[in-house]
Amino acid sequence: MPEHTTVAPIPNELPEILAAIRNRAALRDGASQRLVFKNRAAQEIAACLGPRAAACVLQGVTADCRNLLTEVQPVLCLFLGKRAAGRLTTRVIDGSIVRS
Repeated sequence: MPEHTTVAPIPNELPEILAAIRNRAALRDGASQRLVFKNRAAQEIAACLGPRAAACVLQGVTADCRNLLTEVQPVLCLFLGKRAAGRLTTRVIDGSIVRS
């Protein structure tokens, strides 16, 4: 008759592993979404100023795009004037963030 041995229970680490995978995916998705915002903003600005000027305008924008408006507005005012810059800034924000 074979002997029965008791096996220690395997710890259930699956929820922790799944949480880590989801967290990593969320971080990756967030970074790619911010890149999408910045690229859309570049497209909107490039329509008026050209791609090189758009790249220069967006150069100071941080990776998280929190300073998008504060970086873009003053530079556009210098190029276009306050009124036109306000319209373009609204278009940039609508096109890059609001409609995403």
